[in-house]
Amino acid sequence: MVGDYEFQVSLLEALCRLTPRREREQRANQWFDSSDIRSTFCDIRDADFEVDCRRFLNFVNRYHGDQRRVYTLPCLKAFLSSTQLFRPKDEKLDKFWIDFNVGSGCVSFFIDDPQSFLWGSIHLQMEDVDYYSLKFKQNEMVLCVRLTNPIMHLNTRSHVVELTFDPEHQQELEEAAGRVFNKQASPSGAGGAVRTSPSSDMARSYTRKKPPSKSQLKSESSSAQNLHPDDRLTTRHPQHHHVYCRSWT
Repeated sequence: MVGDYEFQVSLLEALCRLTPRREREQRANQWFDSSDIRSTFCDIRDADFEVDCRRFLNFVNRYHGDQRRVYTLPCLKAFLSSTQLFRPKDEKLDKFWIDFNVGSGCVSFFIDDPQSFLWGSIHLQMEDVDYYSLKFKQNEMVLCVRLTNPIMHLNTRSHVVELTFDPEHQQELEEAAGRVFNKQASPSGAGGAVRTSPSSDMARSYTRKKPPSKSQLKSESSSAQNLHPDDRLTTRHPQHHHVYCRSWT
């Protein structure tokens, strides 16, 4: 399975566009060994592709267990420094999904941009991560990522992104972050990993020493030209993170 959620979406879109709906059940029997995956694929509706695509890919990726190449976890809260980031305003989006892409070495998620009709998309690339930490704080798991180059959103420009998750996802979160950022949890002082002394807020931090890399800026809106060259915030289609036509044959 391809290790990047957005690439997975592109492949799935191609399958759906090239396969008439009346033929999908037959094709699904040829493409997928699992009856559950075949059934979920056939449930994808053209009119609600974004929602059904998310449901299908989440199911398929989780189906592969420890061998999965994309971990997708629901986020409770997201912050860029002290500025809260919100999921896109779409009534069909049930959760704030965070994708940990092992293949592309990237954590990505979509956010609301009140100054644009486009979705925002933030990518935390492995090569741009100075260090990250996992903390258990106030009955929540907090992933804190510090970047070598800042991210810009609205009037906030910061090197620090914090993502908060339900503690029930702790094991998956540790595994996903370790695989994406190429750093597994290890005892204090080993492998660049440090564990703080036990306290009410238990934490682990991970450091990667490397020369700073240039940040990446991708944008589909003309306003992106006014951003600082080190800022990294991509914008997307208001309802789809890539163009997806509603007309089918």
